Amino acid sequence: MLAEAFLSLSQTSGCQVILTTHVPGFASLLPTDSLRLIEDEEDGTKTVTSHDDGILAKIAKSLGVLPEPDRPKVIVCLEGPNDIECLKRVSSKLHLDDPTIPDLSVLQNRGEIAIIPLGGGTLGQWVQQHYLKLLRIPEVHIYDGGTENPRKYANACATVNARTDGSWATLTSKNELENYLHHVPINQVLQTAITLIGDTDDVPMLTAREIHNSTGGTPWDQLDDDRKKKKESRVKQRLNTEVADKMTLPYINEIDPNGELIGWLQKIATYVN
Repeated sequence: MLAEAFLSLSQTSGCQVILTTHVPGFASLLPTDSLRLIEDEEDGTKTVTSHDDGILAKIAKSLGVLPEPDRPKVIVCLEGPNDIECLKRVSSKLHLDDPTIPDLSVLQNRGEIAIIPLGGGTLGQWVQQHYLKLLRIPEVHIYDGGTENPRKYANACATVNARTDGSWATLTSKNELENYLHHVPINQVLQTAITLIGDTDDVPMLTAREIHNSTGGTPWDQLDDDRKKKKESRVKQRLNTEVADKMTLPYINEIDPNGELIGWLQKIATYVN
């Protein structure tokens, strides 16, 4: 507030503000072209250096700090590694069909975004405690909408959206990210015969059941929960990698006619641009 007040005052006609500080945090709030470095010479005189290519390094050294390294412009927060793989791979494929859709892998490799998994079980703690706050980087949170009523992560989304640092959160309108995968590439990769993917379907479970029943043997409904979960976990990994790699713009437009997934990617791109 103090820095803003001085900056506003300095823009008033006939007014000049001169500050001296040894506080790096305060100096970082001032326009670089307004900085001056005053140095003592051996003959007792003083020199005043205006903004040039070398002054920032000299000021940083004088204050005893190093210039801050480049940081990502936004942190993308998803529930788990499978979600990260899916969104990155789908974005890469869509970018090939439409270059205006950002490729998250490219942005991540450039250091323009960071992507982290919050973990479904600890997601609430990440949001409530705001562990990343000290980084001073806005966050984009995308969580599974699920089928519960009320929705499991609705409060977490509201908390993020109530921040004043530019962070943004949303819930998927469908059950989870696998519901944005088209049945054609699913059938091609996993050799299944699924006809449609409903918005509330448990896609990993349905696909695992389809694969299991096609091999004969013990019916799916007679398997214990542990065996079912292991089969679903293997299928979930393949859905979010191999199937995601087969997604194209026509497929995503058909399975997601409202453009929800592309909207998330474009929202992320606004922070970078």
